[in-house]
Amino acid sequence: MKYVLPAVVLFLTFAVPVFAQSKVWGTAATSSGSSTSSVSTASSTTGAGNSFPHMFLGGGLGLNFGDVRYFDVQPMIGVKLTPQFSTGVSLLYRYRKDTRYAQDLKTEDYGGTLFGRYHVIPAVFLQAEYEYLNYEYYRFNLSKSRDDFSSFLAGAGVSQPLGGNSSLYASALYNFSYNNPDSPYDSPWVYRVGVSFGF
Repeated sequence: MKYVLPAVVLFLTFAVPVFAQSKVWGTAATSSGSSTSSVSTASSTTGAGNSFPHMFLGGGLGLNFGDVRYFDVQPMIGVKLTPQFSTGVSLLYRYRKDTRYAQDLKTEDYGGTLFGRYHVIPAVFLQAEYEYLNYEYYRFNLSKSRDDFSSFLAGAGVSQPLGGNSSLYASALYNFSYNNPDSPYDSPWVYRVGVSFGF
């Protein structure tokens, strides 16, 4: 819970200036015929029916093969509040299988995130998020245990329209909670690739 306050502060830091923005940026993008943000829909930013807020769905998959096999899925739902700013939540399920030992070690993690995303230009965004994770780990005697961990992440990403109401996004986020002794992560950097669909 001690990371909730920093997440809310950063969220408001991004949100308040966006609500104060004029509509010049969105109008310019509309008149040029380009999408204001590939996070939601390409078509929603054109024509006379340009209105906010509107919702988007999406998510990403993660895979890793080798001695440590890894699979995660992260569905996402959000609201685009202005041409530049969107916010949303995502769920997380992660499965790992470590075959480096005599006994295969299998763990499952569950969690969720609250994020805010601000598009500096249509193709580039800044993102901040709070993540809650309930993770599984092995003790020295190979018995399983679970623990909770909260992370505060921030970084940047790029988005590219795929056509229609869909877009591809990629981001690199730094986990500011990485140095905590209870952190389940082995790196402070989190890389994501996903697709979103606006409606």
